[in-house]
Amino acid sequence: MEQLVAHGGNSTRNIPVDLIVEILSLLPVKSIIRFQSVSKQWFSIIRSKDLWETFLTRSKTRPHLLVVLEIFPPGKLLLFSVPEHKEDSNDKTPTANSRQDMTRSKDDYYHLSSLPVNGFVSFTHIFYSTIFWNSITVCNPITRQTVKLPDIGNNGRKVYPFLGYDPVEDQYKVLCVMMYTDRLDNKPEHYVCTVSSSEKQEWRNIENTTVDYDGYVSQGICIDGAIYYGVGKSNIVKFNVRFENMQMINAPKESNISRTCNSTLVNYNGRLGGVDFDYSKQEMNLWILEDVEKQEWSRKAFKYPCEWKGFPVLLDSN
Repeated sequence: MEQLVAHGGNSTRNIPVDLIVEILSLLPVKSIIRFQSVSKQWFSIIRSKDLWETFLTRSKTRPHLLVVLEIFPPGKLLLFSVPEHKEDSNDKTPTANSRQDMTRSKDDYYHLSSLPVNGFVSFTHIFYSTIFWNSITVCNPITRQTVKLPDIGNNGRKVYPFLGYDPVEDQYKVLCVMMYTDRLDNKPEHYVCTVSSSEKQEWRNIENTTVDYDGYVSQGICIDGAIYYGVGKSNIVKFNVRFENMQMINAPKESNISRTCNSTLVNYNGRLGGVDFDYSKQEMNLWILEDVEKQEWSRKAFKYPCEWKGFPVLLDSN
């Protein structure tokens, strides 16, 4: 698409692509989405890696909260983004903007399967008509672009999917851990699928020879090319997204950060961290993995208000 631009009496018939990217990255998301229909060239530019890397860099200076809302009926899953800053100085309350509408049938169910990675989220699609199949969809709430991964047979096992990103190869991958939760022979299996718009996506079995599970699997988080998730009472698995190998990390013995209840894994300035509570001392503990190889952790404790006294009781009852 040719565009005429004047420069002090001179003119050029083309706007450089990098200048278009720079201009578009300054616009609101709604405008960028609408401009995809301007032409094939603009559609290609808006879906390009260059634009979204620029947009992501700028958007990190204006963080948003991602909210997932289920509506019954008619069976919808809505994604909303809420700015943590005020778009308009006259507005007292930030406005939530709808980003995605994932409608499902009455026999299906979508579940948010992992924490967002660079703004991307993944959902597990459970077919109620059969307990032996799951499918996973990766979604970009900004562009409303979705990529459905091949259905995966679980043979009645629990499926734990985790979304990860390899910054070196610029690839998103989904790790699936499958295991029985009500049997003694609960040895897990691991499968990986690279997220791509091509039709050649497939699940690859990852042989695990170093990680021994003990009990349940908890929530995960992706940090600097690695997926971390808790297993059992005192262990955390590190999955290298690029090389697709695993390493077991011992959680601090005094902590509960590998468990699903009353704790959470966090990204602490690019390092793995975890938060749990010491109810007897009314303290919140921040654990930071200082050295992965030596598995050395540091701890920071914070007093929480006495008004929170009833809060831990409620959590313990779940």
